[in-house]
Amino acid sequence: MEVKILGAGPAGLSAAITAVRRGNEAVVYERRADCGGRFKGDLQGLENWSSKIDVLEEFESRGIRTSGFYTAPFRELLLTEGRRGLRRVETSRPMFYLVKRGIVEGSIDQGLKKQAIEMGVRIEFNSCKTEKDVDIVATGPRRERIVAVDKGIVFSTSTEDIAVALINDKAAYKAYAYLLVTGGYGCMCTVVFGDLKKLDESFEETVRAFGGMFRFEVKNPVPVGGSASFYMGADGFVRNGRFYAGEAAGLQDAAFGFGIRSAVISGSMATESLIDGKDYKKEARGKYMRYMEATFTLRLLWEHGLARIYPDLYNAAGKINKEMPLWLSGLFYRDTLINRGLFPLAQRILGDRREEGRSATGVEGSKAFME
Repeated sequence: MEVKILGAGPAGLSAAITAVRRGNEAVVYERRADCGGRFKGDLQGLENWSSKIDVLEEFESRGIRTSGFYTAPFRELLLTEGRRGLRRVETSRPMFYLVKRGIVEGSIDQGLKKQAIEMGVRIEFNSCKTEKDVDIVATGPRRERIVAVDKGIVFSTSTEDIAVALINDKAAYKAYAYLLVTGGYGCMCTVVFGDLKKLDESFEETVRAFGGMFRFEVKNPVPVGGSASFYMGADGFVRNGRFYAGEAAGLQDAAFGFGIRSAVISGSMATESLIDGKDYKKEARGKYMRYMEATFTLRLLWEHGLARIYPDLYNAAGKINKEMPLWLSGLFYRDTLINRGLFPLAQRILGDRREEGRSATGVEGSKAFME
């Protein structure tokens, strides 16, 4: 059996790797000239709190080797509103792993590409294939559903490793900004939800805020940016007999935008369902629908009060026990009565937000980060 896949991102490549690992052939069609073409070396996070299983262990359990790309575990995060100083959160196991994105050495995109090719996957770049030509669609965020964008820079630095999240509407409208440094490589970005027109002014404020709080070296800066979409439609996973994985299926953390973990796992699940003749829609909904409902609810809570108490809440939890911040984060992502009760309201509000985001995609200064 030959499994045909559209999109050579983490979801598509994990789908292809799973196909070959199961004794089948796989071909991946990618419209860009290389894997990771959407990104310019951005640092992104593999979140490690939504499940008790370590994210790298979960990848390995599905035959996705993690040794082929750069991963930096972080057990410490600094939280600030920019006015009342820094709150330190420490955990017993990694809160997240930083990975690089793009056509750069050590990126998860290039690491998965190399792994796939070594296993015998055929990747056709600059391809004009469409959804009707494939079995699995893994093409990333859908432009008509963009609800969040980020803008920033990556740079070389002699600054020590650090991870800082800035929660401030001027610097990151309804979201957060971040400063990350690992192994002499830095990334400073802002994230904007909803009103995407605020992207440029938010990044300017992010630069001022971090510049006033820290002294850090910036050498050879390169602009970076991205976009996020999520979706809760009943047809998200299967349409016209084709399986959808990752952001193409709407799988993205609606609260904070983390999506690589679900992309990799859903890509692998899609292939396994195809090969084994399983009901992929049922399998995927069983794993992700309650999770997605919880992230919608968390976004609602974030925008209506949680953001203001988040730094102090997590700082206090870490002082009680280093397991507490991870337990608390996991609680927000679980299937609870609160999440189920608030989800319909959150879905309606975020549906309206999608319309706002769509109307802003043509704004000069934001458009480049949605390619």
